[in-house]
Amino acid sequence: MNTQKSSRSIDDLSVFVKKSVNYKYFIFPIATIAALDYLILKNIYISVSLVVGTYLLAIFLDVIFSKFSRIIFPVKRSAYLNFVSLVIWSVFFWILFVIHAYRDIDVSLLLAVSSTTLFRFLIFYVFYPNDSIKELIPSMNYVYSMLLVFLFFFKNQYILVVPFILSSLIYALSAYFLIRRSTNSFVKKYKASPSKILEFFLNSGKRLESNISVKHFFDHIYRIERKIPVKIIQVRKKNGDIKVTMVFPYIHPGPFGTLGSSNLPARLSQRLPEFGDLMVFHTTTSNDNNCRGDEDIDNIAAAIRAASQKMIFTDRISRARKVVAGKYVVYLQRFGNFGFGAIVPEKTPFDDVSLEEGLKVISHLKKSGADDFAVIDAQNNFTKKAPELKNCSTTIKAFEREFLRNDPKYPARVGYARSYREVPGLAELGIQAIVFQTADRFDAVVLTDSNNVTTELIGKSREKVKNVVSNLEIYTTDNHYVNASVLDVFPLGSRGSIEEISDIIADTVKRAKEDVEDVQIAMGTEYALVRMGEKNNFQNLVSTVFSSVKTAKYTALYTIPAAIAASFLVFRFI
Repeated sequence: MNTQKSSRSIDDLSVFVKKSVNYKYFIFPIATIAALDYLILKNIYISVSLVVGTYLLAIFLDVIFSKFSRIIFPVKRSAYLNFVSLVIWSVFFWILFVIHAYRDIDVSLLLAVSSTTLFRFLIFYVFYPNDSIKELIPSMNYVYSMLLVFLFFFKNQYILVVPFILSSLIYALSAYFLIRRSTNSFVKKYKASPSKILEFFLNSGKRLESNISVKHFFDHIYRIERKIPVKIIQVRKKNGDIKVTMVFPYIHPGPFGTLGSSNLPARLSQRLPEFGDLMVFHTTTSNDNNCRGDEDIDNIAAAIRAASQKMIFTDRISRARKVVAGKYVVYLQRFGNFGFGAIVPEKTPFDDVSLEEGLKVISHLKKSGADDFAVIDAQNNFTKKAPELKNCSTTIKAFEREFLRNDPKYPARVGYARSYREVPGLAELGIQAIVFQTADRFDAVVLTDSNNVTTELIGKSREKVKNVVSNLEIYTTDNHYVNASVLDVFPLGSRGSIEEISDIIADTVKRAKEDVEDVQIAMGTEYALVRMGEKNNFQNLVSTVFSSVKTAKYTALYTIPAAIAASFLVFRFI
């Protein structure tokens, strides 16, 4: 599988944070740390208490704090955080012991433990987002736990409490300075709280406060008004009843959860019950074309209704065509003098297509004589880190050629079916199949309400219907809601049983074929006013984020050494 290191996304961070190491892997390292401390302290009870006791007590304090502050910080996450804190102070302590930094071992011990405050402050900046020094409270939980255990064994050393607390505060202030310095450019540009945005994504938007902050953030990003085409292709039975409506809204179904224009298929279906089943295709759009929210979805729904009032009808179709166009593959289906096509990442991987490039394809088709046309991004054959397709020029000639030479000489005969089962990565609209019959040939297009689909699942499904249809295309809605509970953007087929999912697809195709009948097909277009991002908006956001990370790296080069030096001075002179 090809990857592009330069392409990064928030799901990488989320997956890393959420998949904390299992408890069992902590046992041996903690036992080893306690054994090494025993060699230094020469007392098994003190060694175990300082290592195991402070570790467990810190977890307990984190749990208590999370209950009272109502933050989402489960025990497993606390166990991992405090294990890393334990390793940090232990290594620091051993270094101080080896270099004989202080005559008294207990001074080296407390100085080392105070350093955990810096790391913990950075973590709670995300999970306890207040953009203030309030993160100090949970960041010192390890310090509190060590203080209790230390004073129990070394009551006569209470004089060290003051430098211990002062040193911890120095590390906390250093972390606070590091955060403010590195996020300054982001805050100025987007007028939003980085901590609340990060906490929202890492906790799947469960906190109302962070939800509101993130909504304001995306309202700021998606504020450019733009008229976009909304196209529909409607299949009607001979008695006039709607069999299915294929919808092509030129916005992107993102960015996440129910924010912006995410979960677009379900949100449109809820607004348009009179249209029956909607097949909401992923058009040639990218994250720059996410919309602001419900008002935009309402405008698109209104445009669909308006488009249905000015449709052109036909009862003739052509055979589906699928050809290679340079580095890409294109699919085309013509109805009368209109139709739709897909750019498919079978030869060359890509993820999302520039809106301008898709509109350019439509413009060329209409100049060539088509009454109307819709082009989509197939959003299939998932490849991690695939780039956005920003140049579709090689596909234009192929679309024009195949449309013009594909004579719609066959009577329109179409079947439709829909299935839904709870499988990983499948959203509310499930699996939809539409089958076109031309003479003795049947071609199927399946639309899965998912965030992409694996090549393996496509191959397995095609194998199961090879005696049912001549060709099977599987496209997806690119639904950004389906993985919201885990924020791990995985394609359909990467989890769960491929056999089960391909069986559902095969069954849906078979039922759609059985449903084939004489129909009329109509197409209409209306424009909707929506608010979306500027061109390269998403790339600019990513650049700003990684610029902040770069600033943090350079700031840390002098902030952390300065904090260490200051803590040394505190223990030396106070």
